[in-house]
Amino acid sequence: MRYTGLIAGAAMLLALAPVLADSGMGYGKSMDKGGDMGMGQASVMISAPADGAMLPQKQPVMVSYEAVTGPKGDHVHIYVDGERVAVLRQLSGEHNLGVLKPGMHKIGIEIVTNAHQHIGVGKEISVDVR
Repeated sequence: MRYTGLIAGAAMLLALAPVLADSGMGYGKSMDKGGDMGMGQASVMISAPADGAMLPQKQPVMVSYEAVTGPKGDHVHIYVDGERVAVLRQLSGEHNLGVLKPGMHKIGIEIVTNAHQHIGVGKEISVDVR
């Protein structure tokens, strides 16, 4: 008779186990760096410079961004014209790309795993340095 409470508690945990596992709660799962408990979609937003912006030459280019890694991502890589120029653990903020040569350039941000593998989520813009 004294095991009744223990058995009832164990039965309740077994009944809730699939719900807890699917929700990302419990079982060692913690809030990811994107703040979405592993349930949200990964996304990248570049707020500056604007896509298609004309930028003055001989001045550093600052990129403002925000990334949500989702359940698969860990951090971001920044690219200029297809070449990786930064590995950032900070998921939002600004990064100085330095002075870009005159002409058209592509600036991209990709979400990657802890092993630096692309998860297929990113954003790319074009700028014209004049």
